[in-house]
Amino acid sequence: MMNTIDYMQKFTQAASDNGEAFKSIFDLSLRATQQMVALNGDFVRTFSGAGAESANVLDFDAQVSAQAQRLERSTEYFRDMNELCINTQAEIVRQSTQRMREVMDEAAEQFASVFSADRFDGADFAEMMSANLRTAGEAFERMLNTSREVSESNLAATMTALEPAAGSVRRKAANSARKAA
Repeated sequence: MMNTIDYMQKFTQAASDNGEAFKSIFDLSLRATQQMVALNGDFVRTFSGAGAESANVLDFDAQVSAQAQRLERSTEYFRDMNELCINTQAEIVRQSTQRMREVMDEAAEQFASVFSADRFDGADFAEMMSANLRTAGEAFERMLNTSREVSESNLAATMTALEPAAGSVRRKAANSARKAA
């Protein structure tokens, strides 16, 4: 039978484990925020520098080419940002699910120690909770995969739709270059 000191030690250990889990998720969120700031900075620098490269407002081909490049850079930015968000969310859920499994195992262990073995089977309870958590985790992973597939499909469709315009811009730019030479 456990005494008060044993319970306090377990309580302290659980609090410490929860603190570590929170710190881990906080560190993950902080890294994701840093990556987002870097992506946003690159995106702003790209657009602030893109205006200088086509100073001639009357050159239609140069303007179309610059707009196509901006569109391509925007697509890359949104793809990178979407990937960062999905990966960060998946990692946070993975860590949270892992911690939840640990908590459920600890709870089942505590129940088993409080109740006699003939009235309560902690192993069955722990297995039931683990199965429920696995099912929830698998469902969430399927949802993330579906979200990723939809995003990739939308990006691919956008790129396919823009390809004729980009090809036209490239041809016009090549023709302009030949004429200038």
